[in-house]
Amino acid sequence: MLSIVYGTVLVMLKIKIQGDRLVETMVVAGASVGIVIAAVLAAPIAEENFFRGFLFQGLRQRYGWNKAATLSSLVFASLHLQLVVLFPTFLLGYVFAFVYHKSNSIWPGIVLHFLVNSFGMLVVLSTMQLSHLH
Repeated sequence: MLSIVYGTVLVMLKIKIQGDRLVETMVVAGASVGIVIAAVLAAPIAEENFFRGFLFQGLRQRYGWNKAATLSSLVFASLHLQLVVLFPTFLLGYVFAFVYHKSNSIWPGIVLHFLVNSFGMLVVLSTMQLSHLH
């Protein structure tokens, strides 16, 4: 919910975010199915394996879960290369780390990440549809 509100504020301020760049790329590429699959399926699987299954798990063994969640979430947010969405991406990373910590499995995080990215992709595709109408 915080991401939706934050995204809405950024749109109102006309600040370009990752979704805007994705819309531009998909318009040029003709709404490529490959981009959708990469964003919705491949990214959650790859990112959860690396950030939670590898990085968070290793840091947790050394520093405890809270510090590990903070550090791995900072890396997760930073590697998304978007300063304006750094905080919400950090929060999502922290939630994903918490889910991993409680379940001790990457699968719940993959499913949650899939849902977040699917919602984002629906917004991107809706934006593309609206831009074609105008």
